Amino acid sequence: MKQLLKRLRHRIKALKPASEPLITITVSKGALLNNLAYFAAKTPHGTIAPVLKSNAYGHGLTLIAKMLEKSSVSIPFFVIDSYFEAAALRSDGIKKPLLIIAYTTAKTIAQNNLSGVTYTVTSMDTLEKLSLQKLHKTKINLKIDTAMNRQGISVHEIDTAIAYIKKMRGILLEGICSHFSESDITNSPVTAEQIKQWNIIVQKFRTEFPTLTYWHLSNTDGHLLEKKITSNVSRLGLGLYTQPSPVLQMETIITGIRKIRVGEKVGYNGTFVAQKDMTIAIIPVGYFEGIDRRLSGKGTVMVMTDSELHQAPMIGRVSMNITTIDISHIPNVSIGSRVVVYGRNTHEINTLEKSAEICGTISRELMVHIPAHLKRIQIS
Repeated sequence: MKQLLKRLRHRIKALKPASEPLITITVSKGALLNNLAYFAAKTPHGTIAPVLKSNAYGHGLTLIAKMLEKSSVSIPFFVIDSYFEAAALRSDGIKKPLLIIAYTTAKTIAQNNLSGVTYTVTSMDTLEKLSLQKLHKTKINLKIDTAMNRQGISVHEIDTAIAYIKKMRGILLEGICSHFSESDITNSPVTAEQIKQWNIIVQKFRTEFPTLTYWHLSNTDGHLLEKKITSNVSRLGLGLYTQPSPVLQMETIITGIRKIRVGEKVGYNGTFVAQKDMTIAIIPVGYFEGIDRRLSGKGTVMVMTDSELHQAPMIGRVSMNITTIDISHIPNVSIGSRVVVYGRNTHEINTLEKSAEICGTISRELMVHIPAHLKRIQIS
């Protein structure tokens, strides 16, 4: 038996990952907390509910939660997307109250065994099904659709919803919320109408439910409109991770170098043809690691040599786990040289924001596509 246990331990030890991963995601605590304070200072109430859904916008769910838990900024709760995320945070020791902002089935809400979790009811259907469940001290947040036509009860259903909630036992309406549809558009009449409608709704609910704790119509762009909005907490998503400073950086190393001659092709289908003799390198990241395929032949990474960063354009197609770059103009590159794929320096060309522009998309799409299995490392 002892020999068997010894062999098992040896096998387990052999399966442990290498101590030096090829890809590193660094997450700056300083930038994160600075961004949080920046937005808190812009709100009239100074209270922020950070949005940690989708693996904290790709930054690492538990890692970000732990960074934020001891912040000096007033944080009443974390906003997440699902019961799965709530369970993961509780499993990892996060104590902060949680608001699940998206759809949860009535059955899951009724059978909930997690403490400090509030569930958002997004339709009359869910509210009706909840009324048939046996509930005990269940906190809900009611979402109201003020323009998105996506989730939430309509304004015409408010009176019915209020009547339902008042009759339901074992349930507490903790808060109400809505979401902007185009707050990024300056002087939008749609946004102005949303705010006008929302402010009336808040007064109605506060009258009907004197114990109502939270009311929030929000998103990052909406912070510019806070003084016009009747709210006592602001949900902060994208801005938490990007403004004024990007929080995440992806780094890797060069794992191969080769010389090619004029006329030779690179990558799948030979989409890149060398116009001169070149030195090229490969880095062990591709679309599985979150490097968008639309960056093929258009994106840029930064290669470090002699303590200096040099731009290296991507050439050929981004493949599943490999991207090829041109290093012809960069001196002293060797296998193992450091490469910044997505950088935090806003003056460089390889930020997530600028990479997203090249792809014709938004930076959050690139963020959330960085797979969760890549280890996130906290830095100062």
